Amino acid sequence: MQAIYNFLFTLPYVFCLYLLKFISKFFLNIDVWPRHSYVNETFKPIKSDLDISIFIQTAAQGEQFHQIYKFFKRIFPFLGEVNSYTPETFDFLKKCPLNLYELYRDPILIKKLNSSFNSEKPAVEKVLVYLHRLFMSDYEHLRANKSRASKWKYHFNTINANLKHISESSPYLVFFETEILRSISAAIINLTFFDNKDVAELERTKFLMLSEYVSRKKDYLWAPQLPHDFKMLAIYFPEYVCYFDFELPQINAKLVPIMLAEIEWFILINLRKCYRKEYREHGLKEIEMFFKLLTKLSSQHKSAQIEETQNKLAGCKAILQTIS
Repeated sequence: MQAIYNFLFTLPYVFCLYLLKFISKFFLNIDVWPRHSYVNETFKPIKSDLDISIFIQTAAQGEQFHQIYKFFKRIFPFLGEVNSYTPETFDFLKKCPLNLYELYRDPILIKKLNSSFNSEKPAVEKVLVYLHRLFMSDYEHLRANKSRASKWKYHFNTINANLKHISESSPYLVFFETEILRSISAAIINLTFFDNKDVAELERTKFLMLSEYVSRKKDYLWAPQLPHDFKMLAIYFPEYVCYFDFELPQINAKLVPIMLAEIEWFILINLRKCYRKEYREHGLKEIEMFFKLLTKLSSQHKSAQIEETQNKLAGCKAILQTIS
Protein backbone atom coordinates (compact mmCIF):
# COMPACT_ATOMS: atom_id res chain seq x y z
CA MET A 1 0.00 0.00 0.00
CA GLN A 2 2.82 2.37 0.89
CA ALA A 3 4.49 1.66 -2.45
CA ILE A 4 1.27 2.58 -4.31
CA TYR A 5 0.96 5.75 -2.24
CA ASN A 6 4.53 6.76 -3.03
CA PHE A 7 4.09 6.03 -6.73
CA LEU A 8 0.89 8.08 -7.07
CA PHE A 9 2.17 11.10 -5.17
CA THR A 10 5.49 11.03 -6.98
CA LEU A 11 3.81 11.44 -10.38
CA PRO A 12 3.21 15.23 -10.04
CA TYR A 13 6.91 15.68 -9.28
CA VAL A 14 7.92 13.68 -12.34
CA PHE A 15 5.46 15.52 -14.57
CA CYS A 16 6.58 18.93 -13.27
CA LEU A 17 10.26 18.12 -13.70
CA TYR A 18 10.05 16.76 -17.23
CA LEU A 19 7.71 19.48 -18.43
CA LEU A 20 10.00 22.15 -17.00
CA LYS A 21 13.03 20.45 -18.53
CA PHE A 22 11.36 20.28 -21.95
CA ILE A 23 10.11 23.88 -22.02
CA SER A 24 13.41 25.27 -20.71
CA LYS A 25 15.49 23.32 -23.22
CA PHE A 26 13.20 23.78 -26.24
CA PHE A 27 12.46 27.49 -25.84
CA LEU A 28 15.47 28.83 -23.90
CA ASN A 29 18.21 26.22 -24.43
CA ILE A 30 18.59 25.91 -20.65
CA ASP A 31 19.50 22.61 -19.00
CA VAL A 32 17.47 21.73 -15.89
CA TRP A 33 18.11 18.86 -13.48
CA PRO A 34 16.92 17.82 -9.99
CA ARG A 35 19.05 17.72 -6.85
CA HIS A 36 18.90 17.08 -3.08
CA SER A 37 16.18 14.75 -1.80
CA TYR A 38 14.71 13.99 -5.25
CA VAL A 39 17.90 12.19 -6.21
CA ASN A 40 18.63 10.43 -2.92
CA GLU A 41 16.83 8.14 -0.49
CA THR A 42 15.38 10.98 1.64
CA PHE A 43 12.70 11.91 -0.91
CA LYS A 44 9.17 11.85 0.54
CA PRO A 45 6.24 12.71 -1.77
CA ILE A 46 4.17 15.71 -0.60
CA LYS A 47 6.65 16.53 2.17
CA SER A 48 9.72 17.03 -0.01
CA ASP A 49 10.43 19.95 -2.30
CA LEU A 50 11.62 19.56 -5.86
CA ASP A 51 14.87 21.53 -5.82
CA ILE A 52 16.45 22.11 -9.21
CA SER A 53 19.66 23.34 -10.82
CA ILE A 54 19.94 25.13 -14.15
CA PHE A 55 22.77 25.86 -16.58
CA ILE A 56 22.58 29.19 -18.40
CA GLN A 57 24.83 31.02 -20.85
CA THR A 58 23.58 34.59 -20.40
CA ALA A 59 21.87 36.82 -17.84
CA ALA A 60 18.89 37.19 -20.20
CA GLN A 61 18.33 33.44 -20.10
CA GLY A 62 18.22 33.57 -16.32
CA GLU A 63 15.56 36.28 -16.26
CA GLN A 64 13.49 34.43 -18.86
CA PHE A 65 13.73 31.22 -16.87
CA HIS A 66 12.55 33.05 -13.74
CA GLN A 67 9.30 33.96 -15.49
CA ILE A 68 8.71 30.31 -16.36
CA TYR A 69 9.65 29.29 -12.83
CA LYS A 70 7.10 31.67 -11.28
CA PHE A 71 4.37 30.24 -13.51
CA PHE A 72 5.29 26.65 -12.59
CA LYS A 73 5.46 27.54 -8.91
CA ARG A 74 1.80 28.60 -8.94
CA ILE A 75 0.77 25.22 -10.36
CA PHE A 76 3.31 23.06 -8.54
CA PRO A 77 3.85 24.57 -5.08
CA PHE A 78 6.35 21.83 -4.20
CA LEU A 79 8.80 23.31 -6.71
CA GLY A 80 11.75 24.36 -4.59
CA GLU A 81 14.87 26.49 -4.80
CA VAL A 82 16.87 27.14 -7.95
CA ASN A 83 20.65 26.91 -8.16
CA SER A 84 22.14 28.34 -11.35
CA TYR A 85 25.44 27.76 -13.09
CA THR A 86 27.27 29.23 -16.07
CA PRO A 87 30.39 28.13 -17.99
CA GLU A 88 32.38 30.52 -15.78
CA THR A 89 31.03 29.07 -12.52
CA PHE A 90 31.74 25.55 -13.79
CA ASP A 91 35.38 26.49 -14.43
CA PHE A 92 35.58 28.15 -11.00
CA LEU A 93 34.13 25.18 -9.10
CA LYS A 94 36.41 22.70 -10.84
CA LYS A 95 39.37 24.59 -9.39
CA CYS A 96 37.77 25.76 -6.12
CA PRO A 97 34.87 23.51 -5.02
CA LEU A 98 34.43 25.66 -1.86
CA ASN A 99 32.48 23.01 0.08
CA LEU A 100 32.48 19.52 -1.38
CA TYR A 101 29.86 18.20 1.03
CA GLU A 102 27.39 20.77 -0.25
CA LEU A 103 28.27 20.04 -3.88
CA TYR A 104 27.74 16.30 -3.31
CA ARG A 105 24.07 17.06 -2.60
CA ASP A 106 23.82 17.65 -6.36
CA PRO A 107 25.26 14.43 -7.85
CA ILE A 108 24.28 15.39 -11.41
CA LEU A 109 26.28 18.60 -11.01
CA ILE A 110 29.30 16.56 -9.86
CA LYS A 111 29.08 14.48 -13.05
CA LYS A 112 28.76 17.60 -15.19
CA LEU A 113 31.80 19.16 -13.56
CA ASN A 114 33.68 15.98 -14.48
CA SER A 115 36.31 16.57 -11.83
CA SER A 116 38.27 14.26 -9.54
CA PHE A 117 36.55 15.43 -6.37
CA ASN A 118 36.10 11.90 -5.07
CA SER A 119 39.86 11.64 -4.54
CA GLU A 120 39.90 14.69 -2.27
CA LYS A 121 39.33 14.67 1.47
CA PRO A 122 37.57 17.88 2.57
CA ALA A 123 39.05 19.78 5.50
CA VAL A 124 37.31 19.27 8.83
CA GLU A 125 36.17 22.90 9.01
CA LYS A 126 34.17 22.35 5.81
CA VAL A 127 32.33 19.49 7.54
CA LEU A 128 31.40 21.71 10.46
CA VAL A 129 30.20 24.57 8.25
CA TYR A 130 28.21 22.16 6.08
CA LEU A 131 26.28 20.88 9.10
CA HIS A 132 25.94 24.30 10.67
CA ARG A 133 24.52 26.01 7.59
CA LEU A 134 22.16 23.16 6.80
CA PHE A 135 20.78 23.43 10.30
CA MET A 136 20.29 27.18 9.99
CA SER A 137 18.38 26.80 6.72
CA ASP A 138 16.31 23.87 8.00
CA TYR A 139 15.46 25.22 11.44
CA GLU A 140 11.87 26.28 10.74
CA HIS A 141 10.93 22.78 9.58
CA LEU A 142 12.49 20.78 12.36
CA ARG A 143 10.00 21.26 15.19
CA ALA A 144 6.96 20.61 13.00
CA ASN A 145 8.16 17.75 10.85
CA LYS A 146 9.35 14.50 12.35
CA SER A 147 10.16 13.12 8.89
CA ARG A 148 13.20 15.43 8.81
CA ALA A 149 14.95 12.79 10.92
CA SER A 150 15.70 10.67 7.85
CA LYS A 151 17.05 13.72 6.06
CA TRP A 152 19.41 14.51 8.92
CA LYS A 153 20.53 10.92 9.23
CA TYR A 154 21.48 11.18 5.57
CA HIS A 155 23.46 14.39 6.22
CA PHE A 156 25.32 12.80 9.11
CA ASN A 157 25.95 9.61 7.17
CA THR A 158 27.56 11.79 4.54
CA ILE A 159 30.26 12.65 7.05
CA ASN A 160 30.23 9.18 8.67
CA ALA A 161 28.85 10.58 11.90
CA ASN A 162 26.18 9.11 14.13
CA LEU A 163 23.00 11.07 14.77
CA LYS A 164 22.36 9.19 17.97
CA HIS A 165 19.82 11.64 19.42
CA ILE A 166 17.23 11.11 16.69
CA SER A 167 15.32 7.99 15.68
CA GLU A 168 12.42 7.62 13.28
CA SER A 169 10.77 5.19 15.68
CA SER A 170 11.24 7.31 18.80
CA PRO A 171 8.43 9.48 20.20
CA TYR A 172 8.08 12.94 18.68
CA LEU A 173 10.61 15.31 20.22
CA VAL A 174 9.24 18.73 21.05
CA PHE A 175 12.72 20.21 20.90
CA PHE A 176 13.71 18.24 17.85
CA GLU A 177 15.78 21.10 16.48
CA THR A 178 17.76 21.31 19.73
CA GLU A 179 18.67 17.64 19.52
CA ILE A 180 19.91 18.13 15.97
CA LEU A 181 22.03 21.06 17.06
CA ARG A 182 23.46 19.08 19.96
CA SER A 183 24.57 16.44 17.52
CA ILE A 184 26.20 19.10 15.36
CA SER A 185 27.92 20.60 18.37
CA ALA A 186 29.17 17.14 19.37
CA ALA A 187 30.83 17.02 15.97
CA ILE A 188 32.85 20.05 17.03
CA ILE A 189 34.48 17.89 19.70
CA ASN A 190 35.31 15.17 17.17
CA LEU A 191 36.51 17.68 14.57
CA THR A 192 38.24 19.75 17.19
CA PHE A 193 40.87 22.40 16.68
CA PHE A 194 41.42 22.49 20.43
CA ASP A 195 44.12 20.67 22.36
CA ASN A 196 42.35 21.21 25.68
CA LYS A 197 39.06 19.30 26.11
CA ASP A 198 37.71 21.85 28.60
CA VAL A 199 38.22 24.63 26.06
CA ALA A 200 36.57 22.52 23.38
CA GLU A 201 33.55 21.91 25.61
CA LEU A 202 33.27 25.62 26.37
CA GLU A 203 33.34 26.40 22.64
CA ARG A 204 30.68 23.75 22.05
CA THR A 205 28.39 25.28 24.67
CA LYS A 206 28.81 28.80 23.31
CA PHE A 207 28.21 27.54 19.79
CA LEU A 208 24.96 25.90 20.93
CA MET A 209 23.66 29.03 22.62
CA LEU A 210 24.58 31.35 19.76
CA SER A 211 23.17 29.15 16.99
CA GLU A 212 19.90 28.53 18.81
CA TYR A 213 19.54 32.27 19.39
CA VAL A 214 20.29 33.33 15.81
CA SER A 215 18.17 30.57 14.26
CA ARG A 216 15.05 31.90 16.00
CA LYS A 217 15.32 35.31 14.34
CA LYS A 218 13.58 36.13 11.07
CA ASP A 219 15.30 39.39 10.13
CA TYR A 220 18.11 41.75 11.06
CA LEU A 221 16.04 44.09 13.25
CA TRP A 222 17.28 42.35 16.36
CA ALA A 223 20.88 43.63 16.05
CA PRO A 224 20.90 45.44 19.44
CA GLN A 225 19.94 42.15 21.12
CA LEU A 226 22.87 40.18 19.69
CA PRO A 227 24.88 38.11 22.16
CA HIS A 228 27.96 39.95 23.36
CA ASP A 229 30.31 37.07 22.56
CA PHE A 230 31.45 38.72 19.35
CA LYS A 231 34.29 36.25 18.88
CA MET A 232 31.81 33.41 18.41
CA LEU A 233 29.65 35.62 16.23
CA ALA A 234 32.60 36.53 14.02
CA ILE A 235 33.66 32.91 13.62
CA TYR A 236 30.34 31.19 13.00
CA PHE A 237 28.30 34.13 11.63
CA PRO A 238 30.79 36.46 9.90
CA GLU A 239 27.97 37.88 7.80
CA TYR A 240 26.53 39.64 10.86
CA VAL A 241 29.85 41.24 11.66
CA CYS A 242 29.75 42.62 8.11
CA TYR A 243 26.10 43.69 8.06
CA PHE A 244 26.32 45.57 11.33
CA ASP A 245 29.92 46.74 10.84
CA PHE A 246 31.02 45.41 14.21
CA GLU A 247 34.63 45.77 15.26
CA LEU A 248 36.40 42.48 14.58
CA PRO A 249 37.58 40.95 17.87
CA GLN A 250 40.89 39.12 18.16
CA ILE A 251 40.34 35.69 16.59
CA ASN A 252 42.12 32.55 17.80
CA ALA A 253 44.41 31.41 14.98
CA LYS A 254 43.09 27.84 15.31
CA LEU A 255 39.56 29.09 14.57
CA VAL A 256 40.43 31.16 11.52
CA PRO A 257 39.85 28.17 9.15
CA ILE A 258 36.25 27.85 10.41
CA MET A 259 35.61 31.54 9.82
CA LEU A 260 37.06 31.28 6.31
CA ALA A 261 34.95 28.21 5.56
CA GLU A 262 31.84 30.13 6.63
CA ILE A 263 32.77 32.94 4.22
CA GLU A 264 33.41 30.46 1.41
CA TRP A 265 29.92 29.07 1.98
CA PHE A 266 28.59 32.50 1.03
CA ILE A 267 30.81 32.58 -2.05
CA LEU A 268 29.17 29.34 -3.18
CA ILE A 269 25.67 30.69 -2.45
CA ASN A 270 26.31 33.84 -4.48
CA LEU A 271 27.74 31.90 -7.41
CA ARG A 272 24.65 29.68 -7.49
CA LYS A 273 22.18 32.60 -7.42
CA CYS A 274 23.65 34.34 -10.45
CA TYR A 275 20.63 33.88 -12.73
CA ARG A 276 18.82 37.00 -11.47
CA LYS A 277 20.05 40.60 -11.52
CA GLU A 278 18.91 41.41 -7.98
CA TYR A 279 20.76 38.37 -6.64
CA ARG A 280 23.95 39.36 -8.47
CA GLU A 281 23.77 42.92 -7.14
CA HIS A 282 23.26 41.63 -3.59
CA GLY A 283 26.13 39.18 -4.06
CA LEU A 284 28.53 41.90 -5.19
CA LYS A 285 27.70 44.01 -2.13
CA GLU A 286 28.20 41.00 0.13
CA ILE A 287 31.56 40.21 -1.46
CA GLU A 288 32.78 43.75 -0.82
CA MET A 289 31.79 43.41 2.84
CA PHE A 290 33.72 40.15 3.16
CA PHE A 291 36.75 41.74 1.50
CA LYS A 292 36.77 44.39 4.23
CA LEU A 293 36.37 41.74 6.92
CA LEU A 294 39.28 39.69 5.57
CA THR A 295 41.44 42.81 5.42
CA LYS A 296 40.82 43.25 9.16
CA LEU A 297 41.48 39.55 9.77
CA SER A 298 44.75 39.64 7.83
CA SER A 299 45.96 42.44 10.11
CA GLN A 300 45.68 39.92 12.97
CA HIS A 301 47.05 36.85 11.18
CA LYS A 302 49.29 36.46 8.17
CA SER A 303 47.93 33.35 6.54
CA ALA A 304 48.01 31.76 3.10
CA GLN A 305 44.46 30.53 3.77
CA ILE A 306 43.21 34.10 4.18
CA GLU A 307 44.86 35.11 0.90
CA GLU A 308 43.33 32.06 -0.78
CA THR A 309 39.84 33.02 0.40
CA GLN A 310 40.44 36.59 -0.80
CA ASN A 311 41.34 35.19 -4.22
CA LYS A 312 38.13 33.15 -4.24
CA LEU A 313 36.13 36.27 -3.42
CA ALA A 314 37.84 38.06 -6.29
CA GLY A 315 37.00 35.19 -8.64
CA CYS A 316 33.35 35.23 -7.58
CA LYS A 317 33.19 38.99 -8.03
CA ALA A 318 34.65 38.75 -11.55
CA ILE A 319 32.08 36.10 -12.53
CA LEU A 320 29.11 38.09 -11.22
CA GLN A 321 30.34 41.21 -13.03
CA THR A 322 30.85 39.23 -16.25
CA ILE A 323 27.31 37.89 -16.15
CA SER A 324 25.95 41.37 -15.42
